[in-house]
Amino acid sequence: AKLQLETSEQQKLLLRERYAKVGEQFEQAMAHSQREAQQLQGHLEAELQRRQQRTRRNRQRLEEVESALQLTEQSIRDQNATLEERQQELGRWRTSMERQDLHDLQLANQVPLSVHEQLLEEQANHFQERLQ
Repeated sequence: AKLQLETSEQQKLLLRERYAKVGEQFEQAMAHSQREAQQLQGHLEAELQRRQQRTRRNRQRLEEVESALQLTEQSIRDQNATLEERQQELGRWRTSMERQDLHDLQLANQVPLSVHEQLLEEQANHFQERLQ
């Protein structure tokens, strides 16, 4: 019985040592797993921040490009309006020039008043001479 008790005590100590060793290994594995999880979490958070920053830059570039596009579109509308005004002005100038050309042509075809008066005088003198 004493031998059995001693053997039992030895087995008990051996089991305790094994249990303690398994417990230490488990704690080491858990600590290692936590470190890996923390590292992975740190890496993922850094990646998230990098991508958020990249998203902000891209969004800012998009806003700048959209703003530039709006300015360009407004400039095009303004230029088209100016062009339309100039075309209308050109049309008015053409009409005015055509009228002036027609008026100038009419004036060119008319006999000047002094010449007309001189012709009438000559004609009157001619008729007066014939009547005498």
